[in-house]
Amino acid sequence: MTRSVAVAPSTRPEMFDVLCKSVQDAGANLCTVEDAEGLIWADPSKANFFPEISESAPNLKWIQLPYAGIEPFVPYLDDKWTWTCGKGIYAREVAETALTLSLGGFKNLHGYSRATSWGEPIGRVLGDSRV
Repeated sequence: MTRSVAVAPSTRPEMFDVLCKSVQDAGANLCTVEDAEGLIWADPSKANFFPEISESAPNLKWIQLPYAGIEPFVPYLDDKWTWTCGKGIYAREVAETALTLSLGGFKNLHGYSRATSWGEPIGRVLGDSRV
């Protein structure tokens, strides 16, 4: 059975278009909000539109929020629907970036990148360290 999924609101046309294409590419039936079982929210800055849009969706069962930060939607969260969001989607990339920046800091990368001449070694060697 193909799921009926709507994308709304259309206030950010580029994001709206990409999400509509993604729904279709995934094999779901892109439909109007009124006919949707699932709703992919396309503009995180327009959480205030949620009550009106959700009221026009009598068959709605699931809502996908676009980012991990769902704070603007907290007033609307309830058990009526299944809510999902982008939490964890970039977890590996964030962890790798944090590790890279930490190692760069230990090795004085920021200082060496601005140096115009050779100086004494600065930084910390991590061998035999507990990290």
